[in-house]
Amino acid sequence: MIRDSLQDKRVLVAVPNWLGDALMVTPVFKTLKNRYNAYTAVLCVDRVSDVFRDNIYVDEIIIFDDRGKDRSIFAKFKLLKKLRQQKFDVAFLVQRSFTKALIAALAKIPVRVGYQRLKNRFVLTQEVMPAHFLCHRQDIYFSLFKQAGVVLEERIPQFFVPEDIRSAIGDKVNELRKNHVRVVCVHVSSNWEQKRWPPHFFSWFCDQLVKDFNCAVIFIGSSKEQNIINRVTSSMDCDYFDFCGKTSLKELGALFSAVDLVVSNDSGPAHLAGAMGANLIVLFGPTSPEVTAPRGENVTILSEEVSCAVPCYKKTCTNNICMKKITVERVVECARKILS
Repeated sequence: MIRDSLQDKRVLVAVPNWLGDALMVTPVFKTLKNRYNAYTAVLCVDRVSDVFRDNIYVDEIIIFDDRGKDRSIFAKFKLLKKLRQQKFDVAFLVQRSFTKALIAALAKIPVRVGYQRLKNRFVLTQEVMPAHFLCHRQDIYFSLFKQAGVVLEERIPQFFVPEDIRSAIGDKVNELRKNHVRVVCVHVSSNWEQKRWPPHFFSWFCDQLVKDFNCAVIFIGSSKEQNIINRVTSSMDCDYFDFCGKTSLKELGALFSAVDLVVSNDSGPAHLAGAMGANLIVLFGPTSPEVTAPRGENVTILSEEVSCAVPCYKKTCTNNICMKKITVERVVECARKILS
């Protein structure tokens, strides 16, 4: 068993490239550190590096993006050289990347664990049959470790925020509380359009929160999502606060832990809110909660049954009935139970 060779070893974990998926893997590092006293390094793209920064169970972050700035042969040789110098004992390739698996092999990492795929056959020392694709994505990632003998007990992701950031964000939220009874974060975007609740639904919902609870409604997201937020706010009657593009990932985590409620489509920020223990309502349509629901202690999933097959990844769908069937009244009622 691989677990027998982990004690006091140097372990490299290549993680997925997306925020929600990267967060799902974070409990692994606590186990590797506490149970095996391993030196832990994460191999990731820059956009998810903050997921692991300040994590007390992660010793090193190695940034590598073979589909972006590290596409060149020179960049790949640079990573190869670094991994050889680091003399890792074990590599877990959670991300299904042949390039990373090949580099791990060329770096002479003795134990290389990854998913069973035809092209991985000659670069891995242990191939793992992944869990069924309709089970939760985290279970697929954890299967890589479990089948290697590593027991993972915790499932809620861990995201560490420095105290100075928590304090600064807490001060901003407290300022809002001087004139508002409740503070609510809303994320109206997602990585593809069919996963988004209609903008005018969000407009009605937010107006209702302000009227019923004297809420300070904060819109969050990256600067690239500003147009989507504008479509929502342009139809609102009540005041709101636009934090779009104004928070780092650490600041967003601190914000989620300080507010009374987060409402979001199925998205990366929803996973972060779950990890921070926020009261969270997630609206699911074409994707399946059984596969991608955020992990957390205070997560509420809202979805409706439709005649279409779910999960559905038909990005050309113009009907989007799965999201439209989630009524504003239902989301308001769910929010009311949490806020009161």
